[in-house]
Amino acid sequence: MNGVSHIKNKKDCVESLLLWAVRDLEKKLVHVGMLAPTENGLACRCRCLSCGENLRAINADKPAAHFEKPGTQRRHFKHHHSSSGESRCLSAAAQRVALQLFVEQGTIFLPTRHRTVSRLSPVGVLVEARQEISTELVQVKSRIWIDDLSTLLRLEDGRELLVTIRTHHQVRDDCGVACVLSLAGVRDPAIAGWDSDKILQHLRLPDCGIEWGRHWDDAELDANKENDLAEQEALYLGGIPQEWLEKLDGKQINETILHWLIKKTVAKSKILRVPEFSIPVRQQMPDGLTAEETAFCGESVLQLDNVRLERRFDVMVPDVMCRARKIGFNGPIFDLIIEAAVTNYLGDEKREKIRRSGVACIQIRADLFAQAGAVHVSEIERIILAGTSVKEWVVHPWIAAEIAKAKKRLESQAKRILDEMEVKAAAERLRQEVESQRLLNKQILLSWLSDASDVAVARGYLKVLRASWFGSPRCKIGNELVDISDLRKELVHREIIGVPHWRVESNGELLSILDRIKYESPNPESGCLVDLLVQAVEVDDRVITGNAVMIMFALERYKPIMTALQAQIFQTYCARLRVSVKKCDERFCRSTKHDRLYALLFPEMTSDLETDYATRSYMVRINQERESNEIREKCRHERRRIRLMLAAELRNKKEQRELAKAIEQEQEMVAGQFCWLGASGMTPAALYGWYGAKIRFEEISVMDIFKIAIRHREMKKNVVSAIKAMPFRHAADVPAAINLLLLAGLCARLRA
Repeated sequence: MNGVSHIKNKKDCVESLLLWAVRDLEKKLVHVGMLAPTENGLACRCRCLSCGENLRAINADKPAAHFEKPGTQRRHFKHHHSSSGESRCLSAAAQRVALQLFVEQGTIFLPTRHRTVSRLSPVGVLVEARQEISTELVQVKSRIWIDDLSTLLRLEDGRELLVTIRTHHQVRDDCGVACVLSLAGVRDPAIAGWDSDKILQHLRLPDCGIEWGRHWDDAELDANKENDLAEQEALYLGGIPQEWLEKLDGKQINETILHWLIKKTVAKSKILRVPEFSIPVRQQMPDGLTAEETAFCGESVLQLDNVRLERRFDVMVPDVMCRARKIGFNGPIFDLIIEAAVTNYLGDEKREKIRRSGVACIQIRADLFAQAGAVHVSEIERIILAGTSVKEWVVHPWIAAEIAKAKKRLESQAKRILDEMEVKAAAERLRQEVESQRLLNKQILLSWLSDASDVAVARGYLKVLRASWFGSPRCKIGNELVDISDLRKELVHREIIGVPHWRVESNGELLSILDRIKYESPNPESGCLVDLLVQAVEVDDRVITGNAVMIMFALERYKPIMTALQAQIFQTYCARLRVSVKKCDERFCRSTKHDRLYALLFPEMTSDLETDYATRSYMVRINQERESNEIREKCRHERRRIRLMLAAELRNKKEQRELAKAIEQEQEMVAGQFCWLGASGMTPAALYGWYGAKIRFEEISVMDIFKIAIRHREMKKNVVSAIKAMPFRHAADVPAAINLLLLAGLCARLRA
């Protein structure tokens, strides 16, 4: 069954089909790909693995080429009477196929045996340990089918394994088998549509649905259960002596464990990460607002020395007393009190005593560990040593110095604000004077803009732009300084320019190029302006190439003085550009957004701008004409191809009819002229060895001739029926076959 192949199409991806059944007579598992073409429909003699209903083989008689057509279904089985049988039976059939393919392997891959054991820890937390037995490859010696759902395997090493598609809860304990493997979870309906290799590969996946009911090594797992649980429990209790937890209730146990972990971790590591600490410092500013600075000490790491647990200090007994210094900072060594608070946090009275003592103090607030005893020890140790969320400064060793610095910053800020207030008052007076003058100039400019013609506004716009391009001072229109935004707004209002405006105003863009061509063309050395066209055509920049047609228009209208070589280059690039435009090259499509502005400033180009040459609409029209021509040409070629194909098909059919008629005539000519001789005892292979090379045929095998002749002789059919059963493709092969049978002594000519 491993050699079964499938014809795949699009339906395989969305539809589950039934590809497996059981042979009606042999009770043998069969794949639809194993059927012969003659076993299509009910001729397959197959039944459903699940319900036992008769199945029909669909498309078993179709050749491979049939399944290349769109919308065709691959080979599959279908219930003969019920229309919904496939959907109901796919899961059950998948289980049966998986079971039979699994147990019929010579070498079986046994999955991992894993289980989870648990018990309650002293703090009432469920501790779990995962036990595993690794995968194994075993050799099967023999197999016995107990029923349709279960098989007993005897392995080469003498062990027995019951493989079933019942759940392991449904397998009786008195069956006498120590090891049970259940395939009940293998219920994916898609499996019924896979081949054997894919099913066996799926059964090796971790979550394929195979589960152990019992395993040979379960006793070993039971023996290791307590040790495994003890190892897991130690990860949560941190090695606290068990006698410390005796006679304590749940809450006391949590506090005792957490207190133990905090003290043990600090005393052992002698390194402590402490949180940042800040105090707000406020002062009234000259502007009437209250300013605030923060006296801030950042997060840091302390090196702890001379660590003492619960040693008396003054009138207190701190949990941890030590000498500390900041790592990476050449500062003084100071005394540090570390309080490990579980539920009894530092009260106001004790905090005041610590402040009066002048000793730095930090409190580790263990109430953040609400799951003490249920939190992994390594996590608690990491938070104590590296984390800062559970720590709170009571007295910080460096905060007084930071408060003094904050006060100095506030004093400097107050002086700066006072100076700024004086500067702002003077600036405001000056601003009001400038604004009054600006408004007056603005009114004069607006009056001019409302009365000026389109040409005057456009020329003023270009004049201001030239000043910005060449770094000149702001220019005037009349006696007033003009800002470019005023002229731009008026031009947009009159719909003379479009957006984006930077495409017009930037130096090096089209407007500056056209202006340069207009005013430099009369110069004797203006032939170098041709380079502008060359660059616009050659550069790989859509913005620049879009200006190429406009540059060509300007050069043609203003006619710069060129040398012969420059003129030749100009004509060459004009020709290239026109060819590209004709081909609708999008790189050279020109924008028409600012054509009104160009027409006002460069009236010589008005006729060019009024055409749609190289515009979007021009290229769309050219493309539509080209596509129409291509469609007409394609239709003409297609009609001619169809005529030639039909003519060839008719010629082929005529030749086939003539050939069949000639073969039939040759076969009729031997009717009643020959009879079979007695059996010689020679097989077709032996006859082929003796007479295979005696006579040459066009397109029929000598072995096929001997096989068909001997079979018809044994069936007591005449020579003519044997001749008609032979697959002749040439009429000349019919008399040659008679001569071969006569030569081999299989038949003889009847006497008249």
